[in-house]
Amino acid sequence: AYEKLAALAQDFAYTAETYGRIIVTEVAMPKEMKTVKPLDMGGVVGGDKYMCHGVLFKFAIDASGILQGDVAAMKIAGHELKSLDALFSTQIERLHYPLLALMDFRGYRLIALSTLPVDKSTLKFGTCDGGVSMHHGENTQLEDCIRRAALELNLKPHTVGPGIHGSRRRGDGYDEDGKALVYGPLDLEGHVGLDNRFYVLDFSRLFPPCKIDRSVRCGHLFQLLRPELVRRFNRPLCSDAGSRFVQNQPEARAHKREIREATSFLLGDIVPKFADMLCAQRQAAVPLRHVIHGLHRQGVNVRYIGVLRAQLHEKSSEWSRVLLLEMVARVAKWEMRRLMREQSSQCTLPMDLPFKHAVVEHLNLLFGSSPRSKHYWRSTVVELIVQKFSPAALTREERANPLLVRRVLFAHRVGREGTEEDSGEGTRTRTRTGTETETGARSQERSVSGGAGMSGGKVHEEARAEEEARAEEETRGAMGVRSKKKVAVKSRGGDKRG
Repeated sequence: AYEKLAALAQDFAYTAETYGRIIVTEVAMPKEMKTVKPLDMGGVVGGDKYMCHGVLFKFAIDASGILQGDVAAMKIAGHELKSLDALFSTQIERLHYPLLALMDFRGYRLIALSTLPVDKSTLKFGTCDGGVSMHHGENTQLEDCIRRAALELNLKPHTVGPGIHGSRRRGDGYDEDGKALVYGPLDLEGHVGLDNRFYVLDFSRLFPPCKIDRSVRCGHLFQLLRPELVRRFNRPLCSDAGSRFVQNQPEARAHKREIREATSFLLGDIVPKFADMLCAQRQAAVPLRHVIHGLHRQGVNVRYIGVLRAQLHEKSSEWSRVLLLEMVARVAKWEMRRLMREQSSQCTLPMDLPFKHAVVEHLNLLFGSSPRSKHYWRSTVVELIVQKFSPAALTREERANPLLVRRVLFAHRVGREGTEEDSGEGTRTRTRTGTETETGARSQERSVSGGAGMSGGKVHEEARAEEEARAEEETRGAMGVRSKKKVAVKSRGGDKRG
């Protein structure tokens, strides 16, 4: 049985990757030219949907514009997989789930789901229309299984109300008082399949949101607490806290208060203790990936790295530098994905060259020393760090002079793979495959040459000394300190995409 299941999972992963690449590659092609044709299956948030060889593909994009953008939609897709793992870990007998895979390719995130023997007629618990109608009490065994899974995950049973604006209609499934009892999010679907098995679907909102931040549009959909924190909190939490489904219920204020307390426990107790633990460790002996895994095990979201670094500014400069590098890398990753999505939307032929040019140009902005590169760090990188990881993520000096943040990246490159080259005739970047691509830039940008067989290397000492002196002078000027030498950095138009 195990071998059959393993073979099935491998076949699913292979099919998802093979056809997922084709779907993303042809995203900008006319419908009649696509290898896999899109389907009209409804839905509000996601993009086009495709069906191929028993696998349903969905784009994780903000097609309707109700989120903050595609990044939020990708995070929701990540919560779908995370919640599936958590539900599967409860080991509740008779509950079955679909195979699910996420694929990131050319800036897009694609969700692949195995098809199940379910349809609208098999829905016996939850809602498929945003709470307008409700199914409950139709199969007590299915509800009991869902209740036990929610109890295992420390999720709070709660009552919900009907409709978008609280309207009622005959036969909507609610009781006489317009209420229904649920154990997780209202839109969690429980099905009795055509094969009489119990199936659970749509679990992206399984875990409750963190403290509601009204400045973040629809933040309650993607700024969620991690399963590890919910499980270790001292009382159950409501998955629908802060949503319109419970806003008219008597317990609504209690739900919000509890998620505020859980967020305070995370930021006021867990994060400071983790910071103290890091200070007791020698940074060189702990790989960064272990730090991220450690944060997750403690229930800390990656978006709180900035809060963690704020507690390490004075305690440990080494760990402060490492966490800053992690934030820069994540910001660069999301920016590169955005650029590749822009290329995908313009590319109507299956070709790689435009994407290679986009990647090379972005790397030159990150590693270059031209006025355009410095403007990119000021206008994009530092602002995104503050936006995504908290204003406390950077010191006052770093916010005043973004080039101090940039120095961390250069310091990390020294002694590792890659060498820097200046070229007035154009920047040439060697990829890991050994191929070369010219960007045509004439601004003497330093670009990475980290190709096959080119490990080691170091930055010219004169260039480093000049860079550090310039950054120091700009810091002094930005902080209002008089300096004998006046430094002015001018930007020639900046990055049009920034």
